[in-house]
Parts: sequence; structure tokens; C-alpha cells
Amino acid sequence: MAYRALILYASITGNTEKVAFAFRDALVKYEFQVDTARFGKHDFMERPTYFDNYDLICLGSPIMAALPHQRLMNALGMYEKPGQPRFIKPPEGFDENRTE
Repeated sequence: MAYRALILYASITGNTEKVAFAFRDALVKYEFQVDTARFGKHDFMERPTYFDNYDLICLGSPIMAALPHQRLMNALGMYEKPGQPRFIKPPEGFDENRTE
């Protein structure tokens, strides 16, 4: 059974898209089944994509003002607290002090 990979990317000038396709080509060479989704053309929120269905997930984004593309960050549940950098919202019940 082949490993499955998802490449989700946003691209403004086309450079990030070139990198995404280079990753796709390399993964296909190593016999991965690869799905690509360009954020913006593919509506990530309308067509559910379950990350659990993949063995590898690659995210690509242009960097603007030292941050990834805003729409991509919003779709992935990233947000900003005043005075702190952006981060991914932890899952319900997550305990950062857990040592196990």
C-alpha cells in the first residue's frame, strides 16, 4: 500500500506553486500517492479534507510581513493573541504541562 501525501499551498506569484510541484514530483518518484490543493482555487473549507487520511502533509505559503498567507492560517485554525506570535490553536483538552 502506497503512502499518501497532501500538499496544501497558497501562491501569489507562482514561486510557491513551483516548490509544491517539485515536492509532488519527488514524492511520486518515491511511490507516494499525492493530492495537491491550491488554497484559493480549491475551497479548503467547502470540501472537507481530513488530515488523518494522509501519512504526510506539506504546507506551502508565500511570506508577507514575516507571516504565512492569512487565509491559509485562518483555515488551519491559526490565530493571534495580542503581543504574541501566531500559533495553532491546541485541541480541546490539551495540557501543555503533561509529561507523558
